[in-house]
Amino acid sequence: MEFGSPLCDEFHLCMPPPDYKDPKFYKFSGEGDLRRHLQGFKDECELKISVDSRLQAKFFPHSLEEEAHEWFYSLLKRSITSFRELSNLFLDQYKNNIKHEVMVSDLCAMRQGNNESLEKFVVWFKKTWQQIKTKLTKKRGKQYLQRCCYIIFTISCC
Repeated sequence: MEFGSPLCDEFHLCMPPPDYKDPKFYKFSGEGDLRRHLQGFKDECELKISVDSRLQAKFFPHSLEEEAHEWFYSLLKRSITSFRELSNLFLDQYKNNIKHEVMVSDLCAMRQGNNESLEKFVVWFKKTWQQIKTKLTKKRGKQYLQRCCYIIFTISCC
């Protein structure tokens, strides 16, 4: 295996415009929300460097640290031919970091643990409720909570 940059030579020859400003990248270590990282990286590049995808690919390793930086340099030398390809490899590598979008159905699936107090369950329920992108009215949220509590009460009495 050859060591070195996985970017093809074309990327290394591409230079940023003379008026570019040093970007301040949020460093991705292999932990955290990779979609947020990738979008933040693209936004920072477009703002401070260029929309040129070759430059984005060239600067991408500067937004990585620790495990993610090691992953980048473990790719085959000169194997990456586009920023899209690099982005897809990155997303595939860290796909388990993609945050699950909380849905209303998640509220219905919630169950109180055997040794969990009702107070702790209600706190958990409210926290989950607040993560739902499609906001529920207070009335609808209370209905879901009442339904969950009724189910818990019915199950615990049996």
